[in-house]
Amino acid sequence: MERDVKIAAIQSSFKAMLAKGWFSICEVEQAAELMGVAFTSEQKAFLSLLHCVPFADMTPPVRAELQGILEEVFSRDAFVIVVGKTLLGRVKTKRLTIASS
Repeated sequence: MERDVKIAAIQSSFKAMLAKGWFSICEVEQAAELMGVAFTSEQKAFLSLLHCVPFADMTPPVRAELQGILEEVFSRDAFVIVVGKTLLGRVKTKRLTIASS
């Protein structure tokens, strides 16, 4: 499977998770398996602790750390989605972010 397709699937999953308003370790672990990446034991413990916690109930530093871990492990590519093109044909993108939820 092509990397771009994997990243698109992860983006769809993360967008859905953000729309629900709470963190799901299940979706993140499946995405990690798809990309062949792994979390450190400390990262895994942090993510597991936040399972099912609404983003609104996390402090800004906790959301920022969560965002940082996900971007470090999955690459920043997974958090930038194409939303259209400008009149000049330039690609417009939007950044998926947990940190500012």
